[in-house]
Amino acid sequence: MKILFSEKQRFTQWWLWALIIVVNALIIYGFVQQIIFKTPFGNNPAPDVVLILVNFIPLGIAYLFYVLRLETTITNEFIAFQFKPFQSKINTIRWKELENAYVRTYKPIREFGGWGYRVSFTKGVAYNVGGHQGIQLVLKNGKKILIGTQKAEEVQHVLNDLNVH
Repeated sequence: MKILFSEKQRFTQWWLWALIIVVNALIIYGFVQQIIFKTPFGNNPAPDVVLILVNFIPLGIAYLFYVLRLETTITNEFIAFQFKPFQSKINTIRWKELENAYVRTYKPIREFGGWGYRVSFTKGVAYNVGGHQGIQLVLKNGKKILIGTQKAEEVQHVLNDLNVH
């Protein structure tokens, strides 16, 4: 079995990371002001223990977005994908299980409500971290899966070479 296509994607949108950095900076600033410099943060400061605990939430979210990644592999036998760390098991779909597979342009917000692991009652399931192009899989049982890609042309060439339609 030969790997014909492989892609690892992360959340790299500048606006997302800017938001995460600003929120973390504000909370860390409040922590430093109140815990280190003993100056109450805000008009109605939270107790120190709450401020300490609240610091873990945005830091945890930042870490989560840092480790999140969508990995896709295509071989002559199957397509495999995994949305780490949420999926511990690699999802593998054999070509013979598919009715159709093709690259398409989609509207992430309109069709799926955004990026990440998304479920739509009419469009199926989507795994994406950015952009608006994906590998649309239609299984023989009617289930639909969309896997986002930043390498749409390369995937389309691989699907054409495999004669997957």
